[in-house]
Amino acid sequence: MVAIAAASTIMLASCNNSRSGSDQQAEIEDILEKNTVTVTENAITDTLLTIGRAQMRFAEVSRIFQIDSTEQFYLSVRAIVPADQSKITDRLYHRLLGYYKELGDTFADAPAAASTPVGLARALDDMGRQFRRYVQPYAADTITAGFMMNADMRPVYGTDRYLTYAVYDDYYTGGAHGEIDTYFTTFDIATGEQYTFGTLFSKEGQKAIRSKIVEIIAKDKGQTVDGYLKSLNEFLMPAEPVGVDDFPVYHVGITSMGVVFTYPKYTIAAGFEGCPSYVIPLDEVSSYLSL
Repeated sequence: MVAIAAASTIMLASCNNSRSGSDQQAEIEDILEKNTVTVTENAITDTLLTIGRAQMRFAEVSRIFQIDSTEQFYLSVRAIVPADQSKITDRLYHRLLGYYKELGDTFADAPAAASTPVGLARALDDMGRQFRRYVQPYAADTITAGFMMNADMRPVYGTDRYLTYAVYDDYYTGGAHGEIDTYFTTFDIATGEQYTFGTLFSKEGQKAIRSKIVEIIAKDKGQTVDGYLKSLNEFLMPAEPVGVDDFPVYHVGITSMGVVFTYPKYTIAAGFEGCPSYVIPLDEVSSYLSL
């Protein structure tokens, strides 16, 4: 049974632009990881969030699918989505579904759309049933160390035009170690469009911003740009050397700190560095923004 809890009011995360690079990185990690939850019960909870100067109604959709009582085999999902029908909800659902499909065919028959909190809950329930069917036969004998998947998606910054989500995924499927991906992503409130590097910035801006990202990373590592690119290519060993003009960009989101660029593990750094994030203040990129 789905519990409908009383409405509550929470404030979006705020950030201080004056902090040093290391403090800023710590704050990003706090927002992305330390505020996540592992769900303990199935519920849809009404929530009010302050977006810019206005309050918007949201619903926190929580789902937990436990295989046994050991707490080693489960699927946990929390998504805070607009209370009314929204393409943002559907985008988040498909992002989640696409992520899990990468792990196999477990969720191949999941519903095609989920644009309301109730629709999302039903889609997640179907996902949970498929998860159980997939994991249950192996839980006792083959995957003895556990099989766990966590997802947490919640708005952390916004205006009356766009909404930025903190997205957290981690999973352990019985290998040597688990995996994690955590980042910010920004949506147009009216259309539900998920902004990408290509849609947020002009072509001229993309070139300038790539250059700025490389400069920031090199400075963070105490290297020159050329020295950093040399070490990066030695780490990646790509077929063609990576330079400033084709430096990779993965996740991009707008926060009160600025535009945050986050990289999945192993893409530009060793695994012990986690998911590196770098910030460019908004006033340094505003002339290139399409918003």
